[in-house]
Amino acid sequence: MKPATTSQWRREARRVIHQVIEDNVFGPVQCLPHGDVLELRVKLRDAYPFDEKAHWPYKVWLEEIRTALGYANIRKPRVRKSSKRYGNHNVMPAMRDWARKNGLLG
Repeated sequence: MKPATTSQWRREARRVIHQVIEDNVFGPVQCLPHGDVLELRVKLRDAYPFDEKAHWPYKVWLEEIRTALGYANIRKPRVRKSSKRYGNHNVMPAMRDWARKNGLLG
């Protein structure tokens, strides 16, 4: 099995985030009081290494910050297409009776 590769955006984001945390936190990040976490998030926001805060690099940056601070990443599940060939939404209303009669609809 081929090992998973990490994108250049993710590698750079991890490097910068770990450097900021190493420079400003002494001990585990999860043990910081709420006020210190907020201050650390401001420093991380200021250390953003890419051009503009938009598109894929910014999403990767936010995911890596959440991971480094110990929060669960929230990803939207992919929408799966229906495996049924025919459904009520795929058959014209005028043809539904014919499709049911011929066994194409359940």
